[in-house]
Amino acid sequence: MSEINTRIETKLRCLGIEYDISAHRSVIEPMSHYLRADGCTINKRVKIDAQCIHPTQFHTLVSELETHSLSSFDVFKGKTILGDGHRFYFEQEPCLVDVHDDEIRIFSTSLEPLKYMVLRVIREHLYRSKENAGYVSFHSAFSQVAEHGLMYVGTSGAGKTTLLLATLEHLAGLYLCNDRVLISEKDVCTIPLPIRISLETATNSKKLNPFITSEYFDLTRPQCINHARWEGIKHQYNTQFKDTDDKFELSPLEVERCLNNTSLNHSKLDYIVFPRFDPTVSGLKAEPISEESSVRILRQELYTPNDKLWVDPWVVARDHEVVNLQNSHAFIDSLVSDRRRVALTYGPDLNLVLASLSPAEFIKILESV
Repeated sequence: MSEINTRIETKLRCLGIEYDISAHRSVIEPMSHYLRADGCTINKRVKIDAQCIHPTQFHTLVSELETHSLSSFDVFKGKTILGDGHRFYFEQEPCLVDVHDDEIRIFSTSLEPLKYMVLRVIREHLYRSKENAGYVSFHSAFSQVAEHGLMYVGTSGAGKTTLLLATLEHLAGLYLCNDRVLISEKDVCTIPLPIRISLETATNSKKLNPFITSEYFDLTRPQCINHARWEGIKHQYNTQFKDTDDKFELSPLEVERCLNNTSLNHSKLDYIVFPRFDPTVSGLKAEPISEESSVRILRQELYTPNDKLWVDPWVVARDHEVVNLQNSHAFIDSLVSDRRRVALTYGPDLNLVLASLSPAEFIKILESV
């Protein structure tokens, strides 16, 4: 156990919070793929200590916590135990998290679960901290093109990821997120999550295709697709992987390396774009969309207050009652009335079309609506 307990200390900053982390090097290194300094003023510091302990010690600790806990409830397929000012969480891996004020201790019997649990704890901490500060969460993608913040909203399969990646590859777009956008009246930020990309989308990208094939064994996250299938991606543009649900995942840093762009943690919102893929369309078709339709779609893609990943708080307690968070519907009404809204339809030639446009020309298309 001495080798795995050889730990280092580091400071990672994200969205105004500084995390002082003590852990094994292999636990800390993957975080550089997700947590990027963003220039925000540091307004809070949190201490995280991640340790490997012997299985006997671990189970003794869990038993003691269960014995002395005041209450418990199910969350995240595990259990959270509340008692004596602490919040405890453990799951079958096994891994246990002890939260007390701004100090977080994480215990496990091996290093592998720690790699994911520390980042998971930071994500939850960031998410709830922003929610408590008044941010509202949406299922959407976001990039910044020519200094304009573009939020892509729609149901799964509407074409958000495809449009997002095309702006990154061809319009020098800056990447914010592909799944969750947190919006306040003043700005936009995101939780550091991976981007999930379908194989069909990858085969249509001249930058993604060679990257994911050559870098398969070096990707940060474990992938569910075997290497033989990855090898089949080579030179199979828009043919082999039609109508497949297979997806792979890239970290924000891997997106930068692959598409030669920059990731952001926060931005401003200028346009709400509602993408739609139509196989019969050539070029881009930008049209106005009514306030009523915009509100309906945004409400469908609203995560606050019932985000499926963070329904119950276990690292940071909510400052607001759920009923108050439901006032986010009023926030949507205000958002729609104050921002430009565009319904953007594109076809199979999206990459060719955007490759022929400058970033400014693309923004002019949105402005023309």
